[in-house]
Amino acid sequence: MDRSDYNPLVSVIISAYNSEKYLDEAVCSAAAQTYKNLEIIIVDDGSTDDTKTIGLKLQELFAFVNYFQVAHSGLPSVTRNIGIRKSVGEFIAFLDADDMWTKSKIEIQTKYLLCHPNDVLCYSMSITFGSVNIFSPHYELLPLPWKAVKTLDELLIKGNSIPLSSVLVRSSLLKKADGFDEDPELKIEDYDLWIRLGGFGNYGFINRIFTYYRIHKSQFSSDWETKKSRLEYLAKKRNLNLPPYKFFRNKNIVIRLARNFVHFLNFLWVSFLSLFDSNKYLTDILINSKPKILVVSVAGGWGGGEEFLHRLFENLTGYQFVTVSPPGESYNNFKHNNVEVFQINSLKKLFRDNGKWTLASKLNGLLSIIYSTIALIRVIINQKPSFILANGNFAALYSLPSSLLTSKKLLAIQHLIYEEQSVESKILRLLNRFVYKFVCVSFSVEDNVKSILKGRIKNNLVTIRHAINLPELDESGKRDDNIIKIGIVGSIIRVKAIETVITALHKIIGENNNVQLQIYGSVRTTEPDSLVYENELKKQMDKLEICDNICFCGFEKSKQKIYSDVDIVVNYSKIAEAFSFTVLEAMAFGKIVIAADVGGPKEIITDAFDGFLLPPSDEEALYKRLNKCIRDFDSDEMTTIRKNARKTVEQKFDMNTFSSAYKSLFNLIIN
Repeated sequence: MDRSDYNPLVSVIISAYNSEKYLDEAVCSAAAQTYKNLEIIIVDDGSTDDTKTIGLKLQELFAFVNYFQVAHSGLPSVTRNIGIRKSVGEFIAFLDADDMWTKSKIEIQTKYLLCHPNDVLCYSMSITFGSVNIFSPHYELLPLPWKAVKTLDELLIKGNSIPLSSVLVRSSLLKKADGFDEDPELKIEDYDLWIRLGGFGNYGFINRIFTYYRIHKSQFSSDWETKKSRLEYLAKKRNLNLPPYKFFRNKNIVIRLARNFVHFLNFLWVSFLSLFDSNKYLTDILINSKPKILVVSVAGGWGGGEEFLHRLFENLTGYQFVTVSPPGESYNNFKHNNVEVFQINSLKKLFRDNGKWTLASKLNGLLSIIYSTIALIRVIINQKPSFILANGNFAALYSLPSSLLTSKKLLAIQHLIYEEQSVESKILRLLNRFVYKFVCVSFSVEDNVKSILKGRIKNNLVTIRHAINLPELDESGKRDDNIIKIGIVGSIIRVKAIETVITALHKIIGENNNVQLQIYGSVRTTEPDSLVYENELKKQMDKLEICDNICFCGFEKSKQKIYSDVDIVVNYSKIAEAFSFTVLEAMAFGKIVIAADVGGPKEIITDAFDGFLLPPSDEEALYKRLNKCIRDFDSDEMTTIRKNARKTVEQKFDMNTFSSAYKSLFNLIIN
């Protein structure tokens, strides 16, 4: 739903008792709001002065004002709860009868809550006025910036920094929390309510002054000793460990003036900032700002890690992803898909010289990290992301210095399975000391990380398995060429064991020439061995004289085209894969999948139910299974396996589950 033009009803609840001096000012400050879809509910607690007369006149003057007088209870919680029950707005604002608002308060806060669905309420700063001056013990700007809270934990640690008259709260959650506690002994019922609401979400804070909080001698808030005892009562009632009030203002004149000077300086600073507020500022900063996430990628080519990012960007629309990438295919694809991407030339995977870490390769790696750190810090300063998401271990290594220098939390996605003594495992152990969370893309990766880190895991491991949006199937029927096409999808690299598939194909062709192998993928330009491997495969084809049955189709962006052109997909890697987008995609398209029984694929496939699993590097086993799948392709058994494959993806690898898990994780970090 597009909520940019959505203007929900806001209910303003004003609790009044003997408020004849101030009620009209309070109501007029609410009625003068730039936001017009309001109802104002005045609940009079049995006033004995002219409050009723003024309330009825205001009701007559403004069509959206409703006045109610109730029997005197002496409890603001009672009158506010009556107002809550009579309200019909989506949001509720509270305004004490002696306080006032700035005219843009409700407009800005309403738009803020519409754009921040995880926040239960929104509040702002309030400044005291009335019987107060800069030398008064009651002069204050609340909250001071470092006292503002955004989570329940902060509220319990820092104390109540949420001024009641500055709050706009979601009506549904307010009613779910049962409103204010009407316990006559509980005089800080607002603090109690914020604590209970904190169980439903976070607190949004806008560092602008939207509320004027009146000070006068008869006001309860002026009695600090009473406030202290009420805090102790709340702590005991809710079994909470709450911080005590610190009465700096009452100790002596020097401490009071120092305290008031701090409040006054902050008032001047916020007022100065407000001079530069504009519609664009309020739109970009206070209202429509999506949390920014800096994504670091070091891959020049396009592979499974980049497919993961593509799905992340596509499905988590509540965040603004800012990506940095080296030049190459990945950068071009991000740009083509309208991803906000910055090119950093020094970001690249680190490679050994002829399999060894020479002094030159180590120095080159160190220089790349230094240059990348400088570039990343520039991006962080300009873009102000909430945290850094590193797509893989090398990306996390490049991100680590800038993360530490800018105090940005680092999230490292774990896509691969590493050998115990590899350099990647050493990097993982280093990162473990600083990374906020490792996100494993499969349980196989999780087990691998645990085995490498052993007892050094610090509750920083999360597993969120990959997912896919279920594609529409081509209902046009089988191709009319009567050829069974075997597909290999992915980069042409040695661990894919393509030569094993070619060997098996050669045996099959001796019995059935109506078989072709389609290789969808390209060499990795960043890995010299990839081109060498491709040439070796072509020589193998020539030697076996099966060139007519094999096609190197190159990189194909369209998954629909790939999987409509193949019947059986083989993913027969020599080593354990962390996951396999190829397996997941092929099953989603209802294809027969044959994979090695190691790593991620065995989490996806149940052998002989929705696909087939084989021991790795077993040419004979691959030949027999592939030959049987071709021979029995139209059998009931194979038809059932194809249907089960798609059903498995639908039930176990749903994109909504994937998106919700990442959303929860991101919000945890941001908040």
